[in-house]
Amino acid sequence: MPLSEVKHKQSYLIKRLPRVKLLQSLGIREGAAVSVVTQQPLGGPLVVEIKGRCVAVDRSLAAEIIVEQN
Repeated sequence: MPLSEVKHKQSYLIKRLPRVKLLQSLGIREGAAVSVVTQQPLGGPLVVEIKGRCVAVDRSLAAEIIVEQN
């Protein structure tokens, strides 16, 4: 399922990512555990926690990140 559609505060494993170098530099990689902390209103970004850090991810980009429940 896309990261943009997951439940808050549950852990998911990243299965597939779009080819965007910025994601890797932020520590967002296949096989990493991630959870959604908040979803900003009005189509704003998702704030996700990965490896103990919080990172904002554009909602359209989050729709391309495929995860499965951990």
